[in-house]
Amino acid sequence: TFFGVVLPSQLGWLSSVAAPFRRLTGRKKEPLTLDQLKQQCQSALLKANIQLIIVFDDLDRLDPSEVIDIARLVKSTVDLPNVRFLLAYDRTNVAACIKRQLGVEGEQYLEKIIQLAVNVPSASSYDLARMVAENLKIVFPSPPEKAEGRVWLAIWRDLHGLYLKTPRDVGRLLNV
Repeated sequence: TFFGVVLPSQLGWLSSVAAPFRRLTGRKKEPLTLDQLKQQCQSALLKANIQLIIVFDDLDRLDPSEVIDIARLVKSTVDLPNVRFLLAYDRTNVAACIKRQLGVEGEQYLEKIIQLAVNVPSASSYDLARMVAENLKIVFPSPPEKAEGRVWLAIWRDLHGLYLKTPRDVGRLLNV
């Protein structure tokens, strides 16, 4: 800024010219209020003319206090132009965190923040086994016919019941 006026970046050098005058006059730069900071963010986002997507994954794995911090952050910045939030979480766990931390009904709190909720269905055991089999074909492109049958049998009978509950479990198994 130049004496409180926001300058375009091309004129930023004026700020360095004004610094000695500020020292001489004893005028100190006052910190911006939250509203002023938000207005500056809004202006900058409009000027940049870009769409910004902020992703928070595994929100349900955070400490309850961190869940509240993220919820408050989203709630306070949801009206910024060209900014969208994508929150991935287990709704039951996050609602329980909110209730534990704030003592309010977590589901109702989330309804005030979340504009569009998309529920992801659980993967069926068949789909999980198919994911494993398809990825194993990459590792073993042409196994002997008998070996392929044994691998399928192991996946279906032994692994899927014990270990394969989510797509994340499939990823872990394949990484091993």
